[in-house]
Amino acid sequence: MPRKLRPLWWVLLCWCVSFPLPAEDRGVKIEAAGSPPSPEGQAWSVVVGINEFDEEDVIPLSYAVADARAFFEEITRPEGLVKPSQAFLHISGVKEPDGMLYPPTRKAIMKSIKFVAEKAAPEDLVLIYFSSHGFLDPKTRHSYIMPENGDLDLLEEEAIPVAWLQNQLGEDQCQARRRILIVDACRNKTTRGTKGVTLSETSASLVEELRQAKGLVTLFSCGPGEVSYEDNKVGHGVFTHYILEGLRGQARNTAGLVTATGLALFVREQVVAWCNQNQKDPTQDPRLMTDLSGDIALSGTSSLLPLPNAEKPPLPLPVAPPSDFSTESLDLPGGIRIEMVYLPGDGNIAPFWMGKFEITQAQWKAAAADLPRVAHDLEEAPAKIPGENLPVENISLEDCQEFCQRLSKHLALEVRLPTEAEWDYAVRGGSGDRYFWGSDSSEMPRFANIADRAFLMENESPAASDKTVGGWMDGFARTSPVGSFEANPFNLHDMLGNVGEWVDGGKERVYRGGTWGQNPDEIDLGTRKVVSPKPAPAVLWGSASPEAAIPDNRGLVQTPPGSAGRIGMTWDGASE
Repeated sequence: MPRKLRPLWWVLLCWCVSFPLPAEDRGVKIEAAGSPPSPEGQAWSVVVGINEFDEEDVIPLSYAVADARAFFEEITRPEGLVKPSQAFLHISGVKEPDGMLYPPTRKAIMKSIKFVAEKAAPEDLVLIYFSSHGFLDPKTRHSYIMPENGDLDLLEEEAIPVAWLQNQLGEDQCQARRRILIVDACRNKTTRGTKGVTLSETSASLVEELRQAKGLVTLFSCGPGEVSYEDNKVGHGVFTHYILEGLRGQARNTAGLVTATGLALFVREQVVAWCNQNQKDPTQDPRLMTDLSGDIALSGTSSLLPLPNAEKPPLPLPVAPPSDFSTESLDLPGGIRIEMVYLPGDGNIAPFWMGKFEITQAQWKAAAADLPRVAHDLEEAPAKIPGENLPVENISLEDCQEFCQRLSKHLALEVRLPTEAEWDYAVRGGSGDRYFWGSDSSEMPRFANIADRAFLMENESPAASDKTVGGWMDGFARTSPVGSFEANPFNLHDMLGNVGEWVDGGKERVYRGGTWGQNPDEIDLGTRKVVSPKPAPAVLWGSASPEAAIPDNRGLVQTPPGSAGRIGMTWDGASE
């Protein structure tokens, strides 16, 4: 797969009983420990927050130290990812190492990061967090993060080069397979003089350099040409405030996990909403940048697994958007795959991935039989019209939700039903007419399995006698194999007809798209059915009503992310 669903950001620390070199030789104070921790899945972290700078032209920050302290406290709480003794906190006001506190000077910060990178094992997680100013050298056009003692005229010698961070956290210098960098920079105004560059140039340069990192997951607080805001009401940078809220549980997915990708989506969504509510111009749109596959669970000390899986990567979350309506696959047990289509979204719908076809009975069985139960059991073969490549039917909304939750846990990412708004956007395929191909209902047989002469011949009843229009014969008296009809402009098949499709209708139980027992005059882009919270009725047999056809679950959506989406976090570069 050319583009993979991305993990997110983390770096942390391990400690040992003793080290071969004195602590002062590394610029790091090490507390004594009774015994070394397990070598599997150690977490190593360096957290930096700087309010005050020695350079008089650099404007102080209000909440960088508060950001770093709160982030450090969140990841080192008793049930968090990191033991306090395994993380370094560099903040303003600290002149000498004191317990877990360290000076925010260039030398001290770089030595801590170097130490972590060298000590981390392949199974480890490395998380680096910065809350400071970023600067662009107007001559070299290289980007830097400002330490407490940095000099604007000597950035290469006195600041922390982004290129150095990339190298130090790269595969050659750091063995850890999880390497995450979070940077909250480019806040409002940085200097009392321009020093030859604008803030928008600085943010654009930082994004471009951070994007080039190999084997590193980076979350940056804003996009090119943007700024990162502080919020006096909460006492934090807006970006970091929502990282904290997400880690505290607001970014949990349907499987109950906070994942790196899900956190990125949540943060992007909340930051953009905050900018809109506070009428900020330019806006602030956080960026996720990585070339890795897999995702990382961030909730709980046992959540360092699963490792990104290079052989069977899950659904992709690209750093830049893939080609619109391109496809990727989700892997299920037994070699079963679910094809997904990338939908770019519009002004109201964030980008997300949606199933190219309705879920088949083979796909349903793979999850029902081989994936662990989350909330309730699933019948392996619920369909009344059997066939491996036929859409699954005779399933309830709760069954669909259980199916999605099992996939979420299996893939370590959020899989869910599409919202009704997302489904409505998807079915229209950019059309403003009654159908996605226009307004002529006689074209329906090209795109949808609906009532035809085959249906009428098999369902000889008064109720069915008026359900055929145009005299066509598509050969399917009931459900048809998925993909038997032409796709809509978004590369999605069977959006109308065949079986109704459950969506996330909020407080309503809704399925969309109509069924194989309806004629063209009964189906269009707005067709929807609200049902009671009772078990879904049996699928159409004999003289039963066509409205009894049970919805299928097309709705496998990765967002945040978005992502969607929610990955609704905009893909990096998507708007450039």
